[in-house]
Amino acid sequence: MPEGLRFELSLTGTWENNLIKYIILRNTRMPHITLSIPDSIYRLMRKYKEVNWSEVARKAIIRRLLSMKASREGLTREELAVLLESMNISLRAEDYGYERETEFLERIKERERRRLELLKRLEEQ
Repeated sequence: MPEGLRFELSLTGTWENNLIKYIILRNTRMPHITLSIPDSIYRLMRKYKEVNWSEVARKAIIRRLLSMKASREGLTREELAVLLESMNISLRAEDYGYERETEFLERIKERERRRLELLKRLEEQ
């Protein structure tokens, strides 16, 4: 994962794994930035002291940056995982049987065949 993109610690698994994740996260050095906001927004933010506004800004920046990168260049698996985590989306891996996998592949092949036929018809027009 690119340095500086580690922004949240998920506490799952054993306490030993969580401790290792915590140590890795604490040792990750990140650069600092300064944001300017209107006074009215700042006063409103101060009313909600329980919110970690740095974390809110960090997640928003990561979400925007990786969304832009995804549309232009694509994402690595690690970047996709960070993006999904910043959006509070978790995907669970499901184990499908062989028959279901082959059925799925056949549907993909059929859709691709239809797409190619459509493209061919459009070129002939």
